[in-house]
Amino acid sequence: MVRTGSGTDWIALSDKAGIASGPEVGRGLFAAEFRLPLDGAQVLLDRRSADGAEVFSILHDTAAGLSVLHRRGGQLARHALPGPLPLGRATGRMLFDWDAAQDRWRLQFGLLGADAPATALQSQGRGVLGLAAPLLADLCAGRGQRHEALLWFGVTKGALPRPKAWLGARSMVPTAQGPMPAEELRAGDPVLTANGAVPLLSVERHVVPGRGSFQPVLLRAPWFGRSDLLVSAEQLVRVAGPEAEYLFGEEEVLVPAGLLVDGQSALAEGRRAVVSGVALEFGGAELVEVQGCTICTDPAAGLSLPLRLLDRYEAVPLMAQLGRLPQRAVG
Repeated sequence: MVRTGSGTDWIALSDKAGIASGPEVGRGLFAAEFRLPLDGAQVLLDRRSADGAEVFSILHDTAAGLSVLHRRGGQLARHALPGPLPLGRATGRMLFDWDAAQDRWRLQFGLLGADAPATALQSQGRGVLGLAAPLLADLCAGRGQRHEALLWFGVTKGALPRPKAWLGARSMVPTAQGPMPAEELRAGDPVLTANGAVPLLSVERHVVPGRGSFQPVLLRAPWFGRSDLLVSAEQLVRVAGPEAEYLFGEEEVLVPAGLLVDGQSALAEGRRAVVSGVALEFGGAELVEVQGCTICTDPAAGLSLPLRLLDRYEAVPLMAQLGRLPQRAVG
């Protein structure tokens, strides 16, 4: 079975055409992430029809707050989240969910990152308009004003995609028939793992923004295999060698790819506005050598990992140790 994961359930996604359809989206979640800080009042996104009959704008002001303005014909809906908004050099995320049939909306804002506050600011109310699909299509095609700090925006059916481990679609995965691009795999295909040939239970395809909290990681050769490998930040990567054994008493450990980013052997890959990934599911966690780099697939609920998984605070000293040998290949 080939499943489209939650990462592909977009009604609209910035820099990607051909998703929005139909006359109007009456219910959904509009999400946007942008770089902070922003100076003064800034228009993050603005689209006005040629005749001026329809306007959709998002405005950010650290002191006054966040607002979404939507005008269609003689109808005007303004949704405000009063300030002051959190300050700091970080990534901010805005979530605006609405239901035109029930005439309700909610606007939320918060900072992302390990050190960000756990709670987000929010406001809610009544008086909301559905978003026209052509308007969303125009926004995604770049027909409108978009602030350079706006990393991405999109509309889903009600929730953001769950962070998930995946490989780049063109990653060459070892199978009993030889290496195959991940995007061509199907359920039942036998993949070569540390436990031998194991048939895939399912394959999930994901399409996500290539920036902000969804930004993938490029594991570079020769540090992580024979050729560069694109993975999600959540993908677990095997790191083996005396550094791991010295620090943790284990010859091999697992580290989320996002914690391996050092600007040299592993890069935060932001060149693509939209990325496609493939999540392989075996039922249990399997170690698979992809292009010379060993990754670990997600286990089913309640099942354990084959190797110790490092926490963020544990990955820091490991990276320091590995940094002393920048030409050493791991994985």
